Amino acid sequence: MDDDPDNVVRIRTALSEASRDLIMLQETQLFTKESLEGMHVPKKPENPEGRKLFRILKVATLSNDIMVRVEDLTKLLGIHIRNTLGTH
Repeated sequence: MDDDPDNVVRIRTALSEASRDLIMLQETQLFTKESLEGMHVPKKPENPEGRKLFRILKVATLSNDIMVRVEDLTKLLGIHIRNTLGTH
């Protein structure tokens, strides 16, 4: 850093860009979470074709799996935001 006085500017620019990207990712994650919370898993169809499609698409578990991924992303984003912004 002592060799190049522009390092401070580059570091600040990189931190600013990382912060902007984290905020955008956090907003996307929040939108996804809110969208999932507003959805409901439909009842298993009565007809054999519908039941088979329901089973193949794994409708019953897919929503839960996605919500778990969103929660994982929430935790990871929290860690990265604290690390990037320097708050612990």
